Amino acid sequence: MGMFDWLFPSTEKKVARARGLVREGRFAEARLLLLDLDDDAARALLLECGQGLVRLNLEGALNWCRAGDEGQVDAHMERAEQFHPGGLDARIAEVRAQLEVIRRRRDHGKLWKDLEAAAQRRSRLGIDPTDPAWVAKNTGAIQLADAERDANGLPRLVFYPEPAIYEPAALKAPAGKTPTAAEIEAAVVALRAMYPGDLASGIEARHGEAALATIGGHPDRAVGLLLPHREGDAVAHFELGRAACALGAYEPADLAFELFMELAGGHRTVGELSSADIQAQVIAHLGEHRRALALVEAQRKKVPHQAPFLFAALSVEAGNLDAAAAVVAELRRNQARDPRLPPIVAALALRQTVAQLAETHPILRGVIPPDPEDEMAQRSAVADALGAAIEKAMRGLEG
Repeated sequence: MGMFDWLFPSTEKKVARARGLVREGRFAEARLLLLDLDDDAARALLLECGQGLVRLNLEGALNWCRAGDEGQVDAHMERAEQFHPGGLDARIAEVRAQLEVIRRRRDHGKLWKDLEAAAQRRSRLGIDPTDPAWVAKNTGAIQLADAERDANGLPRLVFYPEPAIYEPAALKAPAGKTPTAAEIEAAVVALRAMYPGDLASGIEARHGEAALATIGGHPDRAVGLLLPHREGDAVAHFELGRAACALGAYEPADLAFELFMELAGGHRTVGELSSADIQAQVIAHLGEHRRALALVEAQRKKVPHQAPFLFAALSVEAGNLDAAAAVVAELRRNQARDPRLPPIVAALALRQTVAQLAETHPILRGVIPPDPEDEMAQRSAVADALGAAIEKAMRGLEG
């Protein structure tokens, strides 16, 4: 009898085996086990398999787009649509938008022109209070935005690169509109002390003057000083990245820090700043949370406690709630007064509420009840619970 059980496993055993494969991320194998089963548990798990395959193909499309292989991008997007069982329309639309952003970034010339245009606009109009750089300095680098909602209608965390990027403590802003020769020389000395030794030797007066322009509130001048001389110059790219952040030009900033990494032989520490941490903040602001998280995770393997606030916030947005909760607990013990923490705590609590509700309300897992009355009851209960949780979270931030 045992042999026949092995040859012809029961529905329950097939579902159990498929559930194990899903936990391992082997969605295609699990899906094949479930296709012909007439069983509610199998149908729910089949939906999860389809969504897992969609996510895998969407990530593959993004990676191939970064590599410049549009044929693979098309193939992965077609498979994502083919396997899509519903429930991921917002994510598919988000990825399509990200693909367009990646394609724009592959055209370096266009991004440098975008940076020039941002510098010219700042030169003509001055600081705009809607600039992300101004927002970060005056309202916070990590915020829970009621206007930005996820697929469940929850407020999302939004990211603004921190002012420390373009206001390094080791540099002193010039006293007047134009820095003196002595101020430029002092800035060169300060920069050489901030950069790793192999990069410091190439720092010249134009780097010092550009850094002073950025910290003095004139990043447009820094762009004019460095953009014509950027080729092969790691320091120029890092300082251009700083200036781009101060201008709120984050796609060119991402490119500048990426090219700095390539020219410098990897991500490096400049003063008290990790170039990986900075670039991850920029990427997060651009909405590419998974890419930002991957960069932070790679650096945390080398330096385990690096960028804890950014890691926790990105983990919340990625749905890695256990990892986020562990870091948040440590931050609450050691850095409870940091203004970056409350939005992360609130966002984590909201996502945990959804996870708890999903255990008793399958509709949150994409499983639509066959009974219309049951469906409406679940939707109403979920809406009431989430509405109350959101109101509590936003009130807590206001207080």
